[in-house]
Amino acid sequence: MYDQHKCAATEEHEEIALLYASSPKSNLAPDWTMARIWLAGSEEVREGEAGEVGEALRLSLIEINYCPFCGQELQLSD
Repeated sequence: MYDQHKCAATEEHEEIALLYASSPKSNLAPDWTMARIWLAGSEEVREGEAGEVGEALRLSLIEINYCPFCGQELQLSD
């Protein structure tokens, strides 16, 4: 099962997604998560931190119950 929260505030933050995911193949409890990904730019490639522009450098995941931008309680869409 998968769902994603979108609001006006999240549209301004392309690098952040608010996701709900559950999988019968996983032992993890389903929950809402704020995911943020940092992608390499030309500076990171030039400095040797990445091989190409757009390469994922870091990813952070935080379990959440409310949207940190609009405050809405996160629930599955009908």
